[in-house]
Amino acid sequence: MMLLTGFLQRSFIVLTVLTLITLPSGLFASSPQHCGLYFNGFSPVKDKYAVCENYSGVEYQCPNQNCNLRHVNWPDFKFLRCSEYSNGPDSPLTGYVIPWVFVSIMRAYKDQEYVDVKAYSHDTWYKCTWYHTDNYNKWKPFCTGCEPTNSIHRP
Repeated sequence: MMLLTGFLQRSFIVLTVLTLITLPSGLFASSPQHCGLYFNGFSPVKDKYAVCENYSGVEYQCPNQNCNLRHVNWPDFKFLRCSEYSNGPDSPLTGYVIPWVFVSIMRAYKDQEYVDVKAYSHDTWYKCTWYHTDNYNKWKPFCTGCEPTNSIHRP
């Protein structure tokens, strides 16, 4: 009887380990994320997914319909009173301030009081700042159903 019990225990452990190894890691890692450093509503890897980098610098892929900013679903993310860059986020500002901009990409910087955003409908980039009295542009997207990028099966 003891031989049978020992055999069953060892078999159970082996089967449990094999099951855990063969399950896709995304099943264990699906989680909500705060896209504090980066958000791109158009994942280059997986259709209808967004790229989200949290404050720890960990990159996730999230269903883009599960992403929101100030309770507004993507692609209706909007930032206010942003200054236009002349040729991308590393170029000088033009002096033009847009009242609001819908964005496809948001890039934030630790310890900085601004985000760079790319307009949803064209290739123009903007610098969106915030100050002590106006924190609207300080908000960052949240997404649910996210998986670490290494768990996505790339084509």
